[in-house]
Amino acid sequence: MISVLIVNYHCAALTSRAVSSVLRECPSAEVIVVDNSESPEEAERLRQALPANCRLIIAERNLGFGRGCNLAYQAATQDVIFLLNPDALVLPEALQQLHHFLLQTPDAGAVSPISYWDQAQRWLLPPGQAVSPRTEYAIQKALADQKQGQIASYQCRQQACAALYTTAAVPQTMLSGAHLMLTRAVIDRLGGLFDEAIFMYYEDTDLCRRIEALGLTLYLLPTAQVVHEWQAAPSKMALSQASHRYYLTKHFADDYQQYKWRLAQPSEPRLPTATELGSCSQPPQWPVPEAWQDDWLLELSPHPLFIPAAYQRGQGSIATVSNEVWQCLGSGRYWARLSPFSATDLCESQRFQWDKPVVEQAAYSTLLQPLHDLSQQFAAQHTLSASQLSPQHQPLAERFGWMWDSDQACWKKQRQPRWSLAWAEQGKNEQAWASLFTAAFGYVMPEAQRQWKYAHANPFGVAVFREETMVAFYGGMPRAIRYFGQPSRAVQIGDVMVHPTERGVLTKNGPFQLAAATFLEYQIGYGKPHLLGFGFPESKALKLATRLGLYAQVDQMVALHWPPAARRWSPRVYARPVTPHEAGIVNTLWEDMAAAFQNSIIGVRDWAFIAHRYLAHPTVSYQLLLVRRRWRHQPLAVVILRDRPQEEAVELVDMIATPEHFSIAVGVARRFALRAGRKKLFAWLTQSHAPAVATATAATCHPLDIVIPTNIWSPGPDVTTLENHWWLMAGDTDFR
Repeated sequence: MISVLIVNYHCAALTSRAVSSVLRECPSAEVIVVDNSESPEEAERLRQALPANCRLIIAERNLGFGRGCNLAYQAATQDVIFLLNPDALVLPEALQQLHHFLLQTPDAGAVSPISYWDQAQRWLLPPGQAVSPRTEYAIQKALADQKQGQIASYQCRQQACAALYTTAAVPQTMLSGAHLMLTRAVIDRLGGLFDEAIFMYYEDTDLCRRIEALGLTLYLLPTAQVVHEWQAAPSKMALSQASHRYYLTKHFADDYQQYKWRLAQPSEPRLPTATELGSCSQPPQWPVPEAWQDDWLLELSPHPLFIPAAYQRGQGSIATVSNEVWQCLGSGRYWARLSPFSATDLCESQRFQWDKPVVEQAAYSTLLQPLHDLSQQFAAQHTLSASQLSPQHQPLAERFGWMWDSDQACWKKQRQPRWSLAWAEQGKNEQAWASLFTAAFGYVMPEAQRQWKYAHANPFGVAVFREETMVAFYGGMPRAIRYFGQPSRAVQIGDVMVHPTERGVLTKNGPFQLAAATFLEYQIGYGKPHLLGFGFPESKALKLATRLGLYAQVDQMVALHWPPAARRWSPRVYARPVTPHEAGIVNTLWEDMAAAFQNSIIGVRDWAFIAHRYLAHPTVSYQLLLVRRRWRHQPLAVVILRDRPQEEAVELVDMIATPEHFSIAVGVARRFALRAGRKKLFAWLTQSHAPAVATATAATCHPLDIVIPTNIWSPGPDVTTLENHWWLMAGDTDFR
C-alpha cells in the first residue's frame, strides 16, 4: 500500500479532486490531508468534500508546505510515500507504475512522473534542474554572450526533450515535490522528510540533494503521468528568494560566498532577436512554416534563454498557447520559441516575446461582485449548484449568506446580506468614495490628490455598500520595498473609513471588518500581490483591529528634534535642489542606502519614487536637496524638507543616505531651518531605528501616538520576524 500526503491551503475543491484521482486509481491508498488554511470554514468544506477513508488533519496554523508534509508523514503508516500537490491529478496507472519501478530499482532514492500542465495533455512542464551558485552564474554569463547563450539554451532543450519524450526511466539531478514517490526506508536514512527551516519553495530541491548525498539516484519515469495545473505567481518571488538563499547557504556555503558578488553584478544581456508582440491580453498563436508542420516544438518560458521552459510537441499549421495554460500565467514578460522538433541547433527557430498585462488586480473585482450578483440572481430559489459557485469564491460565500448543504450537495441562501462588497476601481467608484470620505472625515479631499495617492493601485481598495451607498472603505497604495535586502512588495494601508451611521457595528462581520479582512485576504501575505502591509494608525485604532484579529503591532513612530544650525554654511559640504538630470545619482545613493539596510525592511527610495511622491504631489511643496562634498563634488545624500511656518519648524520628511552620512544630511536640514528662520527641525522615524540616528546627530526623542501594524489575518511572515525592523519616515506616509 501507499501513503499519499497532500497539504491544503484554501483550495478544498482542488484537494478533493486530487484525492478522488488517487482513490480512483488506487482504492487501497492511505490518503492524509493536512489543512494549513487556519480557517474553520475551510476545514468544514474539507470534511464535507473528502471521502470517509481519507484522514484529515487540521493544523493549528499555517505550517508551510514542508512542515505540513512532515505532519502528514508522522501520521502515515505505509512504507511507500507519495507526495502530491492539491492542484495535481493522478492519471491512470501512474501510481502502480511508480510503485513498481521504485521497489524494483535498488539504487532509486525517489521517482517522479512527468507532468502535463493542462488537462488536454498538450503541454509538458520541464523536468527539475540542478541549483548551485556555479550553474546560476553560468546562466548569467550565457545571457551576456549570444553564442554561449545559444549553446546553453540548446543543451537545456535537448536534455528536457530526452527526459520527457521517451519511455525509459531517466536519471535526474532534481525532482519536483509536487508529485514525488519515495520509501520510508530512505526517509529514515535522511533523518526526516523536509527541512522545516524552509517555509515554502526549494524544500524539494533540498530533499533531492540530501537523497543524492546517500549515493542514491533520482529517476523520472515518463510512462507515469500526472496533470499539475501550476500557477505562475510573481507575487511569491520574495518567499522563493528567501528559501533560495537558505538552500545555497546550506549546501554551497563556500561557493555561495565566492559567486555571490558576481551574481549581484549582472552583465548587459545580449539575446537572439525575437519578434516583439507588445502587450497581449489574449493567448498568442503563430503560423508554422510548411517544412515544420509534421513535427514541431513550441516552448514557453519566463526566461529569455528558455531555462527552463514548458514544451508542446505538435503537428499542423498553427501553434498556440492554449486558454487553459494562458490562465495559469501571471502578469510579466514571456518568451516563446517555435522550431522543428528534430532541430540540430537553434538557428532554425522563431522567437517571440510579449508582456502579459497586470490582469490579476482588475480580476479581483470578479471575486466579490459575482457573489453579490448571484445573491440577486438566485434570490427566489435560494440555491446554487456546486459548479455555479467556483472554488475561488467559496471562502467569501458565507459572508453573503451562502452555506454548503452536504445532504443536497448545493449552496443554500441563509439570509439576506446587510451589506455587499466590491473592489473600488479607478473610473468607477470615485464619487461614492468622495462622499464617504467627506462624511467620515468632515472635509473634501481634492480629486487630484486622490488620483495622485492611488495612481499605482487599481483596484484601490475594498468598498462596502448598503444598497447603493458606500458605507465603508479599506484602501492601499502599493510600495516596492527591500525585505532584508531582497526586492519585494508591500502596501500602505490608507483611508480606512466607516460612515458615521455604521460606526456602531465595529465588530466581527461589521462593515469595517468585512472590508479589512477581504483586502488582507486577497492582497497581503504569502502568495499574494504584496508580502507585507503597513500603516500609521493611532493606538486606539490599532486596538480595534487587534481585537478583530486583523493586526499586530511591530513598531511605533517617534519624533526626533534638533535646534537650527549655529551657522548657515559648512566648509565641508554644500546642497542644491535636485533636478531630473540627477536621477542616476539619486538611484546610486539609494542603492548604497539599501545595501546598508540589509537587516531591515525599507521602502524603495529611487528616482521614480522620489519624483512621484514629492515632485508630483498636487497640494504640498517640498524642498529636495542633493548634498555634495564641497571640493570633490561627491554626492553624499538627498534630503527632503517641508517648511511648516505655523509650527515655526522645518520637517525632515525623508532622506537618502547611508548611516555614515546621516549627520551630514541632518546638518544640511538644520542649516535650512536656520535660513528659514524656524525654531526647530524635526523628523518622524520608527522607534527601532531612532537611537542610532539620535546618537549620530545629537537629537532629542519624543514619543508619538502612532503605531506600525502588520497583517495577521492572512498567512505571512511571523510578527517576531518583522518586529523592530521597519525603517519608516514621514515620507513613507501619504499624508505628511
